[in-house]
Amino acid sequence: MAWLKTGDTAAMDERVLDVAELETAEPWSVNEVFGFVSRMFIQAAQQGSDYRVSMGTAMALSPRYELLLLQASQTGLLELAVEDGRRMIRLVADGDFHHLRTREEIEHENARKANNSDPSLTVPARRRDGDACRYCGKVVNWADRKGNRGGTYDHLKLPAQSYHELVVACIECNSGRRDGSKGRDARYPLLPAPVEGQQYYSKSTIQWLEQNGTILTELGLTIPKRQRGAKDRRPGVQTRTDATPAQGRASTTEGAGPAASPHGGEQRPAGPQTRPEPAAPHTSGEQRPEPARGATPTDEHAVPARASEDPADAAPHTSGEQRAGHPSEAPDADHMPDQVAPEVVQKPNTARRNALGRSDLDPEGAGSGFAGSGRDGSGREGPGRGPPARRPRLGDIEGSVVGEGGASGEGDGGSAGESVPEDGQ
Repeated sequence: MAWLKTGDTAAMDERVLDVAELETAEPWSVNEVFGFVSRMFIQAAQQGSDYRVSMGTAMALSPRYELLLLQASQTGLLELAVEDGRRMIRLVADGDFHHLRTREEIEHENARKANNSDPSLTVPARRRDGDACRYCGKVVNWADRKGNRGGTYDHLKLPAQSYHELVVACIECNSGRRDGSKGRDARYPLLPAPVEGQQYYSKSTIQWLEQNGTILTELGLTIPKRQRGAKDRRPGVQTRTDATPAQGRASTTEGAGPAASPHGGEQRPAGPQTRPEPAAPHTSGEQRPEPARGATPTDEHAVPARASEDPADAAPHTSGEQRAGHPSEAPDADHMPDQVAPEVVQKPNTARRNALGRSDLDPEGAGSGFAGSGRDGSGREGPGRGPPARRPRLGDIEGSVVGEGGASGEGDGGSAGESVPEDGQ
């Protein structure tokens, strides 16, 4: 299949813009050369000629091919060569400019697809390996085509001649090995085939193997059975004890999860202090939290704590009210706000009593009531609560231009409280 990728900055490539500096350049030469070269890339992708184009192809693309080839070669977009006594055009192989698939890549992809769709290869390979990757040992999901835990097949040799050259792999490991970099076998070591009878098969895999049981029978293999009551494992669960985490990936053990928490499953770090006991009831039915030692009371009725080394030295109020006690060993000032007992309820309507109100900033009088407005009055005559203002219409604008009606007539336009007649009436 033809495939061509054009870079986002291909049209503004330096080699393309350099065409404008040539002596033979015309005002349209930059766009003409870029279009000519791009069409040759398209032809090379369709023909699978690996960045090579024949001279006959260039002649068919433009009647000015000689000048365009000369200009493109002078800026480095292509190279003129002779192969086997035949003039050829070698296009620049730059992935940021134009990138196309080579013939080898196309053949490799076609062979891979053919092997993955051949049941005589995939059925026995999946029966041997089960639903676990041969590189990381984790459960794969055959229904997932894009995720890292999706199931696929990796070729030990391409094209595969038998199912022994095909192994089950997850998409993450298969993609990591496909990069072609050196040392990939060390980063993704191939695990030995699982011991017979210890493979893991999902319910869907067992059904798939039963549907293709004829292939297994021809190879002398049996259809595996699942234990009664067995449940499918989630993708990513580790099934091999001999698997080593690759590239710093931590292996997941089946059944592992977050540690149990005494707070109904919620993980909370242990605080350095203990929770204080509920405060004694207030004589008036309300309870007040004792402010931290040294803090400024925010309420005119709040009483600061006594400066004592022992919280127990604090004496009750003279009015008969009793403060919330702190029987813990830690000083009162060490208690954080989130460690106050939930039973303590703050007295209502006292926290905002001393907050600055509007009257402290801008006393209401003859002004607008908003600080900094600069208005001495309401700006209106009368109550100022008439019907909502009508949106301007095209007739109003035309009337103001020609001097008919509207607000552009002579004089001051009337008072602000007068209404504007609609539709010129």
